[in-house]
Amino acid sequence: MLLLIALFIFSWYFTRSIKKQIFSLEPREIGLLVRQQKAMMESIYEGVIVIDHHRRIEVINHAARSLLGLSQPAHQLRGKSIDSVITPQPFFAGGEMFESDTHDELCRFNQLTVLASRVRIMLENALQGWVITFRDRDEINSLSAQLSQVKRYVDNLRIMRHEQLNRMTTLSGLLHMGHYDEAIRYIQAQSEHAQELLDFISSHFNSPTLCGLLLGKAARAREKGVELSFDPACRIDRPLPSLMESELISIIGNLLDNAIEATQRAELPHEPVEILIQLNARELMIEVADRGVGIRPEIREHIFERGVTTKTRGDHGIGLYLIERYVTQAGGTIEVADNAPRGAIFTLFIPASGPAHPQEETHYAS
Repeated sequence: MLLLIALFIFSWYFTRSIKKQIFSLEPREIGLLVRQQKAMMESIYEGVIVIDHHRRIEVINHAARSLLGLSQPAHQLRGKSIDSVITPQPFFAGGEMFESDTHDELCRFNQLTVLASRVRIMLENALQGWVITFRDRDEINSLSAQLSQVKRYVDNLRIMRHEQLNRMTTLSGLLHMGHYDEAIRYIQAQSEHAQELLDFISSHFNSPTLCGLLLGKAARAREKGVELSFDPACRIDRPLPSLMESELISIIGNLLDNAIEATQRAELPHEPVEILIQLNARELMIEVADRGVGIRPEIREHIFERGVTTKTRGDHGIGLYLIERYVTQAGGTIEVADNAPRGAIFTLFIPASGPAHPQEETHYAS
């Protein structure tokens, strides 16, 4: 009798322990949950890989296999080391994996540039493994470029409207006071300046998107009391294999934004931001020099790290981080120097030849 009671108590505790481990689910519920999880994993557009604490693959979905160019089914990849499936890189190594999670880190997985996130799986304060999710960076860039293009178009229209209102106000005042000759000279001067800039940019750059960016930045800078000065040697007359057009736009746009903002914060009078963008047979050189407030010594060594910003307001510190990533991926280099007596000079050297990117299809607003 005592043995039966002992067996009953033991079986009760054993059953309770098992139920606790399977979250009190019945076998049918477990089967349904597994099928639901599998369907969900296969329907996710992002690549998802689950690895254990020995960095062996436990789960890999269809999107991950497709993005990585893997022909094996999931069950053949299960149990393999992540380094045997994805080209070994720091994202899957080092102490950071054990200490912290990471989100939207720019990586290279099997010749594919991706934005990857890594989240630890913890059970009772013990590390069980990681969930890796990643997306094709080019697809994200494509969507981002379309959104940015619309935003630039709206911003440029707003700036042009503001400039035209100012000009009309000035012209109205001259006419009201009877200064007709001055009004004529004012109209001619404004027309000549705008046409000269348009003619220069359109004749020195073959990309309509880049031309639109430079014209928009010039108008925005002028609205803030800063002029852009283009070196006569500026020229890009062909596509750059080592950079996608959206990456080039991001690099130049972020450099100009930083230079304009730094100049605006400096003492009056504001000196022009000097720009040289030149593509020769060997490399693309981009140089942006400002006479702004310069780079604070305490952040000089860290300006290309994510979250570090040279600005004083609540900016995210992503612009220079992206510039460094794009330039490094293209095999280029960045030089940062002081522009005595004040200001900074950013000089980028990007090889003219490199891994070819697919031509981007861009729809321009009319």
